Amino acid sequence: MLFCILENDTRLPKYGKKLPLALSVHAIVVTALVSLTDGDLQFYTFQVSFGSLELGTLFLTALSASREHDQRARQLYIKGFMAYIIALACWMSDIQFCETLRKMIPMNPQLHAWWHVLVSCGLYTLTVAGQHARQRVLVAEEKDHEATIEVLCHFIPVAKIKERQ
Repeated sequence: MLFCILENDTRLPKYGKKLPLALSVHAIVVTALVSLTDGDLQFYTFQVSFGSLELGTLFLTALSASREHDQRARQLYIKGFMAYIIALACWMSDIQFCETLRKMIPMNPQLHAWWHVLVSCGLYTLTVAGQHARQRVLVAEEKDHEATIEVLCHFIPVAKIKERQ
């Protein structure tokens, strides 16, 4: 996602081979550190690497969203960020109130699982909005194609390039 956001606004790559190489090296180093360590070092290595990439990417995505003029894409950005916010609320509630909730209600509300579901939905929606922006750049010079957003099954957004009619 970070690669896509950084390379999203021009037809030709801005960073050449440096960006994919840097991201690949980062992935290899972090994977090795997380795989070959345990305990606190493993936990903090994962949290810092994942969290910094996620926050940086979300920040750049928010900048892209603030410049978005297409109304359907803007709605996708809003829905994606809302899913993220609700996911964070679930996760933080799970961390802070797990024991209290367990005593208050007879079943576990699985808030950590909802974090994963909602953050995945948010990421997917934000990715579709970013993909739509990229497709607009790619077809900008073409007269016979356009970038569109379609909705499958009434709730799954998909970015497509279609022939103009």
